[in-house]
Amino acid sequence: MNANDILLDRFYKIMWCEFSNTDALYEDYIIHMIGTMGLNTLISAGRLESCGEIGGRKLYTLDKRYI
Repeated sequence: MNANDILLDRFYKIMWCEFSNTDALYEDYIIHMIGTMGLNTLISAGRLESCGEIGGRKLYTLDKRYI
């Protein structure tokens, strides 16, 4: 497992804890939790997907197949 895989795994586990009781979270909250790097890492790995927008705030859902 390389450093990028370890970071991806850590970002995913942090967000899993936050998503476990909800279907979607706002982008700004995700950035607060794991930063822009974490957000972009999860999106590029296909583990976080955009699922809508409310009041100009983007919503994302976590692909829970990797739990």
